Amino acid sequence: MGRLSKSVAALGVAALMAAGGGAYALASSTGATIQGPKGDPGTARGYGSVPSSCTPNDSPPTTCTLSASSNATVTHPFTGIYCISVPNVTPVNSGAIATLEDNVAADRIAYVSSVSCPQTTFEIQVVNSVGNVDQAFFFAVP
Repeated sequence: MGRLSKSVAALGVAALMAAGGGAYALASSTGATIQGPKGDPGTARGYGSVPSSCTPNDSPPTTCTLSASSNATVTHPFTGIYCISVPNVTPVNSGAIATLEDNVAADRIAYVSSVSCPQTTFEIQVVNSVGNVDQAFFFAVP
């Protein structure tokens, strides 16, 4: 299977961001910045920055103190597993996106899952080649 070119990947990201109503900026292969259109205000129904200082606890799950957040609560029941609650929004009627804030080790990814959190919440797992790890990340629920 071949790899996607940078332009194809950038086009896919731009299409996702435009569909979600968010503004975006991409760098082209020549180094120029491509500025996307500004989205409507308030299109994200919940978002936040989860700090690496939020330590896991399973009973009861730790409630993380978020920065730069709106309309969301995050609990951290296990290492590398975060449960995001947004009022009146569930995985049935929306999705979630997450990006690592400081991937110093360069071997970690964040992805949406549905294994360990309540069905009415969005589960984000952070993993590396060994297993689940705790990591600061930013999320949004469109």
